[in-house]
Amino acid sequence: MKKVFYRCIPLLLIIAVTGCGGGGSESSGGGGSNDGSAPTNAAVTINNGDGSTSSTYVTLTLSATDDEGVTGYYASESPIAPEPSAFGWAAVTRTPSYAGIAAFTLSSTPGVKTVYTWFKDGDGMVSASGSDTITLTSSQVPGLAGTWGYQIIRHDPVNGWYVELSEAVFNGDGTGSITGYWNNNGTLGSGANDFTYAAFENADGSFTMATNIAGDVNAARWVLSDDGNMIVTDGTEMFGSTAQGLMSLVKLDGTTVFTNADFAGLYYTIGYGYKTTEASYRATSTLTTADGAGSLDVHGTRNNNGVIGDGPAMVTYDVLGAKVNLSSGTALYISGNGNIAAVADTFNDYDYEGGFFMKQESGYSTFSIEGTWAIAGFGDDNGTSYVAEFGTMTCAAAGACTLSLKNQADGVVSSASSSMNIAVAADGSFGASLSQDAPPYAGAIGNGGNTLMFNVSFDSASPNHREIFLGVKCSTCSDLSGF
Repeated sequence: MKKVFYRCIPLLLIIAVTGCGGGGSESSGGGGSNDGSAPTNAAVTINNGDGSTSSTYVTLTLSATDDEGVTGYYASESPIAPEPSAFGWAAVTRTPSYAGIAAFTLSSTPGVKTVYTWFKDGDGMVSASGSDTITLTSSQVPGLAGTWGYQIIRHDPVNGWYVELSEAVFNGDGTGSITGYWNNNGTLGSGANDFTYAAFENADGSFTMATNIAGDVNAARWVLSDDGNMIVTDGTEMFGSTAQGLMSLVKLDGTTVFTNADFAGLYYTIGYGYKTTEASYRATSTLTTADGAGSLDVHGTRNNNGVIGDGPAMVTYDVLGAKVNLSSGTALYISGNGNIAAVADTFNDYDYEGGFFMKQESGYSTFSIEGTWAIAGFGDDNGTSYVAEFGTMTCAAAGACTLSLKNQADGVVSSASSSMNIAVAADGSFGASLSQDAPPYAGAIGNGGNTLMFNVSFDSASPNHREIFLGVKCSTCSDLSGF
């Protein structure tokens, strides 16, 4: 089960502003300064002298003096003094008595952190270091503690396809447990495990969670929706530098036991899948009606190996607590508010499919999409190239949206910026804004205005491109793409 949990809470490389350097000594410098000496009185204070913090994002108060003027500073958790030409120096306006404030990101492993700072003058003379310490403690990110249902779909050029549907419990004391089902490249399995974790909020609106399973420590960056009922994760790096994936989580209600009648309603659904028996790659959007008595009436559109078509289907379902089992072999976890659900097929060894359900609501308009969204996407081109995207979408009240995404395709990372105009109907749908070939239900907003989904696989000009996106409202998010 250790291997399975790694896929649940995988490693994500977090870019920290910790500086870099090498060589030299604390008092090394170059050139002949007019006063013949490096800056002195180097000092740094972390978070105004606080002894501990639960966030990796801290503030440094800096100061130093030099008769000819301080021109830059360098901050790092490494005690090795930087060369005056090293990458990572921050320039400041030349002054004989420097005092300033700077942002700094600590490394994410809990414990005592020491931050060292150096200062240099116009002749490249580098000061001795100043330093301060602070203890990084575990934080309970508001809304994280509790039970979550999640889905994963992943493609790895070495290990093949993987899907998972599991339930994870995060306790308030930094411990947790997980129970899951998976299809690992054709091998079905299930299992359970315990873990410990520590969570840290980041400046970009995401949070990093460090987990420990039998001594193996990993870190992952996730984004929690404004309403606390959904999480999206960065699939461009979490499964490795050349693999791509989509992982989403919904907050479960640990006390409510849902019934078939509770699941009644009309749902927007989105999904991506690969079926080995047909060598078929498909992206699907549907309108699905649950009758409350165990039957689903599915009407939708899919791009299957470049062929875009419609097709109805009838499926039976059975609700057990927060989990819904479908006769097709797919299952889903329903959020505690009943509005959203994470979906995966983990019972057919030949089928790899992951997706999402969202209940249709009324009362929406284009104004509803205004704000900042954390966006995660996954898809393929012609079944030979795979892509994951993660970043930010910002929309104005009139529906003009700009996207800034990190794109990882077959291990190649690039930025992907675009814009689109979205018109939202009263039922939350906006698929007609995606392309002239897309059905209205190919895009929708719901869950009280905190969740959106869209499918860009229905453009006849690019029939071999399939990609689905999930998004959560994140008012504190900024530049999640990293570009």
